[in-house]
Amino acid sequence: RKGKEGKVSINFSSEYGIQNVNKKIDLLNSREFGELVNEINPGTYNNLDALPNSDWQDVIFKKNAGIKNYQVSASGGTATSSYFMSLGYFQQEGVVPKSDYERISIRTNYSTQLGKYVTVGTNLTVAPIKKQNTANVIGTIYRASPAVQARIDTGSGYGEVNGYGNPLAAIDYNNSFEKSLSAIGNVFAEIKLPLGLKYRFSYGFDAGTDRTVSFSPVYFVSPTQSNPINDLTTGRYSRNNSTIDNLLYYNMEEGKHRIDALGGVSFYSNASEGLSVTAQNIIRDNRNLWYLNAGQVVGSLSNETAALVHKQSFFGRVNYVFSDRYLVTATYRVDGSSNFGTNNQYAGFPSMALGWVLSEEDFLKNIKSISNLKIRTSWGKLGNQNIDVTDRFTVINSNNPAVFGPANTLTQGATYGQTSNPNLKWETTTQFDAGIELGMFANKLTFEADYYNRLTEDILVNLVQPGHVGNGPFTRIRTNAASVVNRGIELALNWRDKAGSFDYRFGGNLTTVYNEVKSLGAAIEADEFIVGGGLGNGQNVTRTQAGQPIGAFYGFQTNGIFQNDSAVADGPVINGDQVPGDIRFKDQNGDGKIDFSKDRTFLGSPIPKLIFGFNAGVNVKNFDLSFDFQGQTGNKIYNGKAAVRPAIANYEGNYRDRWTPTNPSNTVPRATAGGDNFNPSDFLLQDGSFLRLRTVTLSYSLPQSLCGKLKTQKMNVYLRGTNLLTITKFTGYSPEVGGSDLGAGIDLGIYPITAVLAGGINVTF
Repeated sequence: RKGKEGKVSINFSSEYGIQNVNKKIDLLNSREFGELVNEINPGTYNNLDALPNSDWQDVIFKKNAGIKNYQVSASGGTATSSYFMSLGYFQQEGVVPKSDYERISIRTNYSTQLGKYVTVGTNLTVAPIKKQNTANVIGTIYRASPAVQARIDTGSGYGEVNGYGNPLAAIDYNNSFEKSLSAIGNVFAEIKLPLGLKYRFSYGFDAGTDRTVSFSPVYFVSPTQSNPINDLTTGRYSRNNSTIDNLLYYNMEEGKHRIDALGGVSFYSNASEGLSVTAQNIIRDNRNLWYLNAGQVVGSLSNETAALVHKQSFFGRVNYVFSDRYLVTATYRVDGSSNFGTNNQYAGFPSMALGWVLSEEDFLKNIKSISNLKIRTSWGKLGNQNIDVTDRFTVINSNNPAVFGPANTLTQGATYGQTSNPNLKWETTTQFDAGIELGMFANKLTFEADYYNRLTEDILVNLVQPGHVGNGPFTRIRTNAASVVNRGIELALNWRDKAGSFDYRFGGNLTTVYNEVKSLGAAIEADEFIVGGGLGNGQNVTRTQAGQPIGAFYGFQTNGIFQNDSAVADGPVINGDQVPGDIRFKDQNGDGKIDFSKDRTFLGSPIPKLIFGFNAGVNVKNFDLSFDFQGQTGNKIYNGKAAVRPAIANYEGNYRDRWTPTNPSNTVPRATAGGDNFNPSDFLLQDGSFLRLRTVTLSYSLPQSLCGKLKTQKMNVYLRGTNLLTITKFTGYSPEVGGSDLGAGIDLGIYPITAVLAGGINVTF
């Protein structure tokens, strides 16, 4: 935001809201859980009516957690200068204890003219942040036995949750704090030159420091949840990114011709370093003593990192417009990165765009209903160099102690770690677009349609190399190997009109997505596929290979439930130990048995086939009501939190209809603590489609007559709801699971999405 010439404008806004987990996962209560456990281990619970009943979601999640947001700003200017300053405060209380967040934002920008030809200015944002990092208990809340009291009056004061630990104790004994300070800004100077030229110099920076402190006291809840020695871990991280741009602009307008051009050189530097050190036996638990010299530093738990990346770019762009009808844009840039070796540091990336404004043609000018009609197309290339700075180097692992000599002395050593790849080069994305823009009835109706086709080649992936490389089995090396295509259409339709004092608007958009891996490592005799989607229990549930989407789910197809011994005998079975009530897996190759190498198949993709949204609003006099929805369909989510079961865990509500001799379910297997029923399969795969009411806002703008009496220019009050409603078949907290490309769409216990009710006021003086 920038100031305007004239009187100083002061703006103030204040908002307060409350947030709640808007959806609980349907889990078994203690009686249902006890009945199920007794089916697995008969006699575990002899009196189901005497069991405590802990709803861990109610125990952990806070009700009506607060959010505060305050902003004050001032702006103004003269004929030759402008300024803007703002101060903001944001505080959010987490719905999980010890996950609070606090931020102060200071922003300023200023520009002024020095004579007729020179303009200088600066932009700066400074943000000190404090937050708590709570224990990761979402998965534990899901799995913990409900037949355990959260707190007890004896012993440690916490109920013992076998196999997983008491999530309330995990939060109480976890103390993790983080303080950071970031500064982002730039300074610039512009000089007007003869012949339509203008030069701009800009120096930008993004710097920050971060300090973390984590302390865990001595405690004992159970043999699997204890800490015999208190420990303190402190971390320091800093970054210093800078960009220097030298730009030369040219503008010319002559008759029906308009040309603007840009040429420039850009230099970018990214430097970062971090240090993490752990000490034990801190003399007391008091927070004032959370320093390394108050204990004994543990050298093997220390870690230091550093990185330095440089990038250099040369670029030029020309825009040409003839008669406001025909538009041409041509761009070419050369980028160089220190992440690559000298042979491949630089690469060129051209692009071109064409446009034709048909509504300016004589044969359409007289059609009054058409306000705007334009067709356009573009083609271009972009590069990616976001890899680790060490990927092109041979790495030696130095922290490898070994015992030598008759005295069994522990000696520090080093060993071969990673083979270099000096031939790494830029990953390249080539994209083609074609579209149309239409405006009708004085642009009350607008419509856009686009087709896109994006091919990414030489993707920088980690692949297992052939044995002759000599890097050891299953060791991955960063390689330019894969290619992936994404294509689809994008549509947007909007209508805005008014009838008297009644204004209304509505619109929608949708995007289709087709994703396919075109090639992987066959050309270099490396991986034919990449296994991903690790659950943390030794299972992987995704596979990336040519002909399939990135990170496609991979496992067994299910074929109902074995109902009796005869069905088991007829098979096919896995491992030869299935019994009635177990999942029947599909024999993909028809050899009469089930095995991992031959009978797993692709089960679906975490990438949605369709992403959509729509919005609407009405304005009557000083009242305005608006809402917007968003959604997606065509994707799958793997319920990984249900598969990770190192001990008997709780179950979701669908297990009320599990198979038993008296309830021959053909959809939910018998109760088991683990085993083959939890192999990667479509049993744990769910539909990820959803429709969410993202926001709904009701606002009221005070009449100007009342604003005048209050000595204000304008004032607005509002009520807003966020994430109030989500329609989905997914049983977890939110279908927006996220994740990396090779492991997207896997729910291992994500932090729940919250519904927020907020009210606020905006005032301009």
